[in-house]
Amino acid sequence: MKQYHAILLLIIGALILTSCTKDTPPCCDCPVLYSETGRNIVGCKMDGDPWRICYKGDLLKAPTSVYRDNNYGRNFWKIKCNKLNSEIDERLIIQFNDPKIGAGFGISFENESKESKYIEGAYDVDQAFPYHMEITHFDTINRIVNGRFECTLTRFGSIKDTIKVTEGVFDTHY
Repeated sequence: MKQYHAILLLIIGALILTSCTKDTPPCCDCPVLYSETGRNIVGCKMDGDPWRICYKGDLLKAPTSVYRDNNYGRNFWKIKCNKLNSEIDERLIIQFNDPKIGAGFGISFENESKESKYIEGAYDVDQAFPYHMEITHFDTINRIVNGRFECTLTRFGSIKDTIKVTEGVFDTHY
């Protein structure tokens, strides 16, 4: 009987020791899956490669910020998502008026890094290409807004520099 207790204690001890793991740093190149939990995540594929918020730097500058302007009856929102480290300074900006499920929004992308795979400058949605941008979840009680998007972004002043955005999602608190 004592052998069974000893074996049981060894098994329980091994389970406890192996269940504790260190938090791993966020994967900056992993795809982002859709969720409605307010995890403050934004991601997509840009020209087929995963792009997501990833911030390694000054903690006072958060990777995702939400700005809301409700002055003069205007209900304008801006979600700014940073991908910033020692080599990269990119941001995806999502803007919308009067959020509700099914409403559309605008997207822009800014690159201020010579090390980025994208040409420096500001990119906006090119409406000559098919696009889809939709708020899919808007929770005013828990203050969460989510959406999906796909579009083609074109660098301002250029028709050659485009980025094909697919599988885009955002899940943020406001």
